[in-house]
Amino acid sequence: MCRGTYTRMVVDAYNLKNGKLEKLWRWDGDKETPQIRSQGSHTLPAADVDGDGRNEIILGSVALKPDGKVLRNLCFCHPEIMYMTDVIPTRPGLEIAFGYEVAMNKNGLCLVDARTGEIIWGHPYKTTHIHDQGMFGDFIESVPGIEYYGAEQDGTGKWVYSAATGELITEENLGGLSPRAIWWGDTSTKAYIPGRSSGGAWGGGGEGGVGRRGGGLGFGGPSAIMKYGAGKIG
Repeated sequence: MCRGTYTRMVVDAYNLKNGKLEKLWRWDGDKETPQIRSQGSHTLPAADVDGDGRNEIILGSVALKPDGKVLRNLCFCHPEIMYMTDVIPTRPGLEIAFGYEVAMNKNGLCLVDARTGEIIWGHPYKTTHIHDQGMFGDFIESVPGIEYYGAEQDGTGKWVYSAATGELITEENLGGLSPRAIWWGDTSTKAYIPGRSSGGAWGGGGEGGVGRRGGGLGFGGPSAIMKYGAGKIG
């Protein structure tokens, strides 16, 4: 169990034994030296990032060991976007793609080593407020591997990177702040549908219908999902 994203951060760990919860430990960021605050995310993944056979807890910019001790802290504050997987198969371990809500001179979008926090690549320019969920997946057929899309809340910047290499692919708007990559058809490349716009409303404000971006399908609006879903299924 955990609480805290923007201020105090606390985690309680329990085991279920004989039908009852037994408390194992509590971690309180305020009791660390220096204090650890405002590093949390809106998701709470657990994974074995150090190869010891036990899962670590990823609290946004902070990672906790299975015993509740801090493994590492990026000290970048609150990440709005966080995706963890084996982004670079030729590189040992897992990687995490972050997008930071706080103003950053650089690395507002970045890929880091999940165990050490080492920055593998980062957005080289200033960002003010990366917002919502972005998009993460293989949605551009012409680019190998996973792509990573993130955008400024006010719509002033949108970027699509190769998640593995950090190569900037395009600054095209792929559907607001959080388009959704979905399996569509019989290809290994995902399609995508618009997400929340910079104004906070759902839908990309497109004209409906299907377009293509590097081999990926782009639906123009929420109504297009239903129309083309019905056409696909019959």
